[in-house]
This record gives sequence, structure tokens and C-alpha cells, in this order.
Amino acid sequence: MKNKIQKMIVTLVVAVSMVTCLAMTAFANTPQPRWSHWTMLSGGIEIQSDNLAQCTVLCDCSPAEADNVKVTCELQQYDKSWKTIKSWTESNKDGTELLIQKYYGIAKNYSYRLKVTAKAYKGTKLLETVTEYFNYGYYQ
Repeated sequence: MKNKIQKMIVTLVVAVSMVTCLAMTAFANTPQPRWSHWTMLSGGIEIQSDNLAQCTVLCDCSPAEADNVKVTCELQQYDKSWKTIKSWTESNKDGTELLIQKYYGIAKNYSYRLKVTAKAYKGTKLLETVTEYFNYGYYQ
């Protein structure tokens, strides 16, 4: 009888330990916020049949914290290293949302990406700067 009770206790301890480990693992794998103030930052490149790249960036940050934004979008081409071939900077002094849509003629047989640097402000105080890359891949 004593042996059965010991086995039950060991089984219970092992079960509780496993549940605790699983819970801690699940907690550890919970995605953490990437940014403090930005709620969205997305971008992409679409290339039209006439070798015209349409570069689109959409971003937003929390209006409870920031009141204006500034975004720089760089179209980059890979030729032994990434080089910026065209850059645009826009800002929204009266809000936290910004949509940039620009066009630029590109050459075939290169890889392209967008480098987006977004800055959130409260008045003139810089709250946060984030940089993200959006790859198009190889254009042929």
C-alpha cells in the first residue's frame, strides 16, 4: 500500500511539473511587441510591365502617445551590396497615419527591397525610430 501511495505521489509531482513546464514554455513563446509606439508598418513593391516599380508603405502609430510621424522610404537595389537608388520622405504633422505610394523606373536582373525608417513624435520630441525591410526579390 505504501508503495502505491509513493508511486501516486511521484506521478502527481511529474504531472504537475510537466504542466508547469508547458505553461512556462507557452508563456516564453508569446510574441512580444516589436515596437513601443508603432501599431503597424508594412510595405511592398509591385513591378509593372513597363519596369516601373510601385513602392507602397502604410504605417500607423498609437495616437494616445504620438501626434505626428515622419517616414523615409528607400528603394534599394542589390549589386554586390544594397544601394539606395531612390528615396522619399513624407510626414503627417496632424496625425499618426501615413500612406506613401511612389513610382520609379528600375532595371531588370537585380534584386530589390524597400528600407522603411519611421519616426514617431509627440510634438517635437522623438518617441521612437524603427527600420524595417520589405524584400521584393530578383526582378528579371
